[in-house]
Amino acid sequence: MNMRRSMSMPSYRGYNIIDWHIYTRLRSLWENESEWWSREERRDFVRWIPRARITERENSIFNHGLANYMRKNRRSWGHFVILRAMFGASQCARQGWWEVFKRKYERATEDAPPGVVPRDVEEVLQTNQMDCPPIMNIPTMEVEDGHVDEDCRCSWCLEHPAIARRKNELVGQGERGVKSEPQLEYSRGQSLYTGEGESYEDRARRLEREQSVEPEERPDEEEIDETVSELMSQECSLRERMNLASTHLSNTSLREVVIEQGAMVGMLVQLLEKQHKRAERLAAKVEKVKKRMKKKKKKKKNKRYQRDISRKVKRITFAGRVADGYSCT
Repeated sequence: MNMRRSMSMPSYRGYNIIDWHIYTRLRSLWENESEWWSREERRDFVRWIPRARITERENSIFNHGLANYMRKNRRSWGHFVILRAMFGASQCARQGWWEVFKRKYERATEDAPPGVVPRDVEEVLQTNQMDCPPIMNIPTMEVEDGHVDEDCRCSWCLEHPAIARRKNELVGQGERGVKSEPQLEYSRGQSLYTGEGESYEDRARRLEREQSVEPEERPDEEEIDETVSELMSQECSLRERMNLASTHLSNTSLREVVIEQGAMVGMLVQLLEKQHKRAERLAAKVEKVKKRMKKKKKKKKNKRYQRDISRKVKRITFAGRVADGYSCT
């Protein structure tokens, strides 16, 4: 049995068009490449998907929580794939952990599509509109070869403005004719985002549809564990967004937080139902084991009783033979 069937892609829980394009890219990677990953890499990938989102506070590789995790903790291929899909391999190559990581995973330097997050990310977050990100593979440009992203405000760009500008001109010329991901049309009830254009009814229908078409089944135990880890990561992100919304007094952000809280409550209800069913199954297994143990114990007791009887019969027979021998003499 394929080990990938023990996990499945979490449903979409983003808030804007960038989140949707990130989720689409990650879903394509999961469907086309995850069968060659190890079980641990697939687990890390699945656990990070709910946090692969872009906000006004976390909109670049220099301030995103996932990138900060990569700088301070264990680095896995499943983590790297998500960062590369979000910000591009060239941005990952400018991180302090890159040299060690590429020695561990030589495939990290292979050609890959540019990151989904656009350069004008702040404007896109305000308008919720952007072009489809290109899907053509490009080389991974490391620091010694020049910088790729223009005006990213990183330390390397500030120290080498002339090289960064020259390399950006070359990259801009090479990006002409790049393919784009096809635009998909969605009718009412199939909205892509949870912003102004999607009503509560649309969101409920979309969540129900996404949860009902998951392609793979998995054991309840692993599904419950993954749901719990997903809720924990989602709760941390929700707490940060709530604090940010309270600071800026944004009604739209507060409404998004309330919507996500409702979704989390629904997930908790489903989780409790699964736990209840799991407890019932475990209770049935315990009863079955108890009955089996009683039968074994009874069977063992009967064998011991039969053995004692046979020993007594042998003793009586031997005593009778001895008595007959004495009487004969």
